[in-house]
Amino acid sequence: MKVNKYIKIILITVITVSFFFLLIPFLFDISGYFFCKNLDKVGQYGDFIGGVLGTFLIFISIVLLYLTLKTQRETLKGQELNFHESCFDQTFFNLLKAHQDITASIHSYFFQIENYDNVITFKGSGREFFAYSVYDINKIFVSLNQNVFLEKFDSGYNNFQYISHQIEEIQKENIIDEDKKQKLEQVNENNNLKKINLTYNITNNIFQSFKKLDSSKEKQIFIYKLFYQKHKFAVGHYFSNLKQLLSYIDKYNLLINEINESNKNESIANKINNKQNTLSSFVEAQLSTFEITLLYYHSLIDSDLLYLVNKYNLMQNLNNDDISLNN
Repeated sequence: MKVNKYIKIILITVITVSFFFLLIPFLFDISGYFFCKNLDKVGQYGDFIGGVLGTFLIFISIVLLYLTLKTQRETLKGQELNFHESCFDQTFFNLLKAHQDITASIHSYFFQIENYDNVITFKGSGREFFAYSVYDINKIFVSLNQNVFLEKFDSGYNNFQYISHQIEEIQKENIIDEDKKQKLEQVNENNNLKKINLTYNITNNIFQSFKKLDSSKEKQIFIYKLFYQKHKFAVGHYFSNLKQLLSYIDKYNLLINEINESNKNESIANKINNKQNTLSSFVEAQLSTFEITLLYYHSLIDSDLLYLVNKYNLMQNLNNDDISLNN
């Protein structure tokens, strides 16, 4: 520390000056001017030395006392900073652990059509939830991007008859097997899109509203809101906790600036920036590819989250291929 350096310099100066004053009598003695016959001069010289040296030592003592108190104050401030940083870090990692627990426990139900009319229901839990979510969001886009509305999936007898008739007509067509296979796959795909319409309550009015949108961003928000309405209890809690975690990192500068209120400089600013980047990297490391994709969509409807995500660059590993309508 600089204060300790100054104390050493002062001590060396005091010792040097004191040694010099002690050496003077011997120099006078050698030259024959000290302890001469005029004892009055010797006494005057002694009084002079005592007065000057005493005053000098008192001044140095005051300076040393001030520097010692200043050193103790900086030491206490350093201890206070370490204590608050330790508490801050502990709270951060508790929040991070809570977010990990939320990620592990998040779940919802998804559906898929197999063999034209067989509805398969499965539970997406943990990180699988995000993969299935991105899949459904993309399917919502495909359904809304059709030339005509495909209606909702109907698992009743009439729909079964309709599908059976479609399959029968395709089988009768005089085309190569590869073309027949593609047409049959399209029947299954259309039924999956109809199931998406049913799951996310997509009506013809919603379909027509989507067609009126111009920008890609507007369409992405429209699609995600349909998804969010279905799964808001799962993703709402997840993103609320993530925003709280990032907001907590953002408050680190308030803690440091409050403790160092009288000493704000570039080194303090760099310390804050480095710390926040380190903590945000811990958060980013927890996010899977599909979590980042869903984070992209959710940020479109949450401006506060978008600000924090951009500030800490959490979407730098975003896979653009997973984004619908990405220009």
